[in-house]
Amino acid sequence: MIEVGDDGPVERVQVTDWKNFNWDEFRDLSKEAPQTLLDQWSEKAPDVESMNTMLCDTLLSLVKKLSHTKSVCRHSKPWFTKELAEQLRLQGTLREPVHN
Repeated sequence: MIEVGDDGPVERVQVTDWKNFNWDEFRDLSKEAPQTLLDQWSEKAPDVESMNTMLCDTLLSLVKKLSHTKSVCRHSKPWFTKELAEQLRLQGTLREPVHN
């Protein structure tokens, strides 16, 4: 069976915009996090799994605090950058028209 026509609604999902993530601020804030956790652990030493969970949760909360999300769909091209779009536009303007 062959269907011709619209694929239906495009499903969009929200993802972290890593390309525009503020890595400098993350580095600065994440320097404090281990010391804070060590202070908590020195008062009451949790088991290793709990320590791992606490560390992951701390770093994930920093990411959520500093990151932005973007909407993507199955047609999104994450490799397609602003620079590439500009170069393709420039290439299109430089092409010589085809004469028959």
